[in-house]
Amino acid sequence: MPTYGYADVQSRITPLMRKVQETGLPPRVDSAWLPSIGFNKSNDPSLIRVLKQIGFVEGTGVPSPRWQCYRDRQAAPMVLAEGIRDGYSDLFKIYPSAEQQAEADLEDFFASNTTAGELARRRMVLTFLALCSLADFSQSDGSLQGEVDRPQSETPKPGVQPEDEDGISRGRVSLHIDLQIHISPEASTEQIDQIFASIAKHLYDK
Repeated sequence: MPTYGYADVQSRITPLMRKVQETGLPPRVDSAWLPSIGFNKSNDPSLIRVLKQIGFVEGTGVPSPRWQCYRDRQAAPMVLAEGIRDGYSDLFKIYPSAEQQAEADLEDFFASNTTAGELARRRMVLTFLALCSLADFSQSDGSLQGEVDRPQSETPKPGVQPEDEDGISRGRVSLHIDLQIHISPEASTEQIDQIFASIAKHLYDK
């Protein structure tokens, strides 16, 4: 059965995620790194399990690209939502809006899908809810949501290429070239004729 990382003290999750945004990218995330950002309590190492659960830390302890993306404060809630969806994918398969699910349903899920005891399962639920409180799920499933929200395209007329929203027809490429020619006022008529003849040869193969 899968295991789900949880924090022993869930109130430490919010300040931890804030530190992820505020501090520099650490070379390695481990129990030696936590005290350097002010997390020196005996139960704080459990927070590393949470970061691994949501894909912020790779198996070797190195911060993942998702960690770096989370440092963008504007994108952070959506980045976290994607991490939660990935880390709890089995839960979201059962409850597509698991972040809105009742605690009792979440407890039943962890009871059925883990071998953890009652206290550990309760901490899993509270950890999940604490993470969800910091996330924005409205845009986290962009690939699916984009398909749902996208209006059905009209059937194109025969011989007419469908156009994108910016008016560019799909299926053909239009090339436009602006050519600037600087000719010396001292150039003779013969020299000018030679210049234009050369241009015609290269552009039109004439």
